[in-house]
Parts: sequence; C-alpha cells; structure tokens
Amino acid sequence: MVDTLLLNNGYPNRVIEAIKDKRKRQRKRHKTQTSDNTAILKLPYINEATSRKFRDAVKHSGLPVKIVEKPGRRLKDLLTDSRPLDKAKCTNKNCRTCESLSPSLDNGNCMSRNTIYKITCTLDNCLETYGGETYRPLYHRFDEHYRSAANPTAKSYVDKPLAKHYRDKHPKHNGNPKLKLEIVDKGSSLIDRKIKEAKFLVHNKPSLNDKSELNNLTQFLVT
Repeated sequence: MVDTLLLNNGYPNRVIEAIKDKRKRQRKRHKTQTSDNTAILKLPYINEATSRKFRDAVKHSGLPVKIVEKPGRRLKDLLTDSRPLDKAKCTNKNCRTCESLSPSLDNGNCMSRNTIYKITCTLDNCLETYGGETYRPLYHRFDEHYRSAANPTAKSYVDKPLAKHYRDKHPKHNGNPKLKLEIVDKGSSLIDRKIKEAKFLVHNKPSLNDKSELNNLTQFLVT
C-alpha cells in the first residue's frame, strides 16, 4: 500500500527501495538494542591499573556487565564549595546524633548523607566498634542503632549488632547507651558506598560486624 502511494506521487523505484532498506536497518538495530540485557556498572576512575583489574574481574565472572568509568572529583572541587549555604543544618537542640558525632574533616553533621560511619561503644571503656553505610541523613541510621542498644532485649532488635553487644557484654546496664559516632568517608553512589564500606571493614575489622556481612561486602573489592 505504501509502495503504491509513493509510486502514484511520482517517487522512482530506487528511492522507494532505499526507504525500505533504511526501515529494515532501523528495525534490526532496535531489536538488537532491546534484546541486550547487559547491565551498566558506573565506577569512579582511579588509575589504569585499577581499571584493568575491574575489567578482568568482570570478564572472568562471565556476567553481562559493562563497566563505564567516570572521572573522579578534582582537587578544586574538594577544597571549594560553590554553594556552602545549601548544606543542611541540624535544628534539634538536643540531637543525640550530633552529641555523639566526632568532628570530621568535611564538617559533616547529623544531616549528612551518603556516609560511611563507625560507631564505638564507650561504656566502661569497652571500645568495640561497628561500621556501616547509609544514603539517608545520618541521624536516621544512628537513631536506629541507638534504639537497638537502648532496648537490647526487645523482640524487634534481637538480631541487631548493637543490641546483641549490649545484651551480651553489658547485661546489667540500665541507662542510655554510650556510643561515639564518626564519619569515616563519603560516597557518591550505592556502589561507591559499598566499595568504601568494604574497604573500611577489611582494613579495620570492627568487632561488632557479622562475618557473613563482611563476606558479602568483599564482592565489591577487586583483589
């Protein structure tokens, strides 16, 4: 039908065939693109040696993953802030997260997002530690840890690491938990946070982290 309309409107056969060939190529290209299940993994560029390790690891895994590297932050970006007033500030006068938080190099506070953090139990000079990461404002995650340590026998917290710690190591303590919070790093994405969290756990070996959690996170490291 389309061919007839084109012929009736004066189009020569070679033009019609060229249009039909173009449509066939477009349909073929579209089919190839939609059937490709390759996942895109975006990683920050560190150096060529590290990039080669990532590519080799993906190649040997056999997974349908394509690595796309993006440039890291420049020194200028780290040392300057074009919009310093945009940083969220804590408005709670009795913020237990801010009270527990040690000073950090980037002046992070309880509203900081994309953080890798360390919690240290300071009760009776205990000093056992836990490491984790969160996308949410830090106070959300710390409050969850704090409540589990404050209610170690509650059914909803029975399997939480700080609840286990206070239940096993400080069973006679009836007051508020004594916890020190530190921001040890920041991430730019989920995969970046997971890589940095894994590095922190491997290098520091916090005693309150479950071994299975550490084993799961080591998949984000290239050895």
